[in-house]
Amino acid sequence: MSDDQLADAAKAIGAEHGKQKAGWIHAVKITSYTACKIKDGFDNEESGVLDLCPDPMAGPWASADDPPEFTLLDQIATKAKEDGYHWEPGKVHEDLDILDVYAQAFKDGFWGEVIRVCNEVLEDANE
Repeated sequence: MSDDQLADAAKAIGAEHGKQKAGWIHAVKITSYTACKIKDGFDNEESGVLDLCPDPMAGPWASADDPPEFTLLDQIATKAKEDGYHWEPGKVHEDLDILDVYAQAFKDGFWGEVIRVCNEVLEDANE
């Protein structure tokens, strides 16, 4: 087992959750003007646009009974185990903050989907 396996599982789950959270962009019909504003705001790191990305630690995977961190860690461990990860009881993974890996992958998944849709809208507008 390696920290890479945990990180890979966290990245996969984070990216999946982020892409799911970006699903709103499919539900609304954005104009080419809006798509351009979103892309420009993202590229220029404008807070009003960056705030479109929700908090990675909130969402349907965060249960009322457990803190979201526990729920996410359980999902990550389950995914890693499915991918051949063998948990070593008592081993401390001090160099790896798995929730930071998850959060970055969530943001990457969210913005990857939003920008992909914006690009499609702009391409369609130019045809």
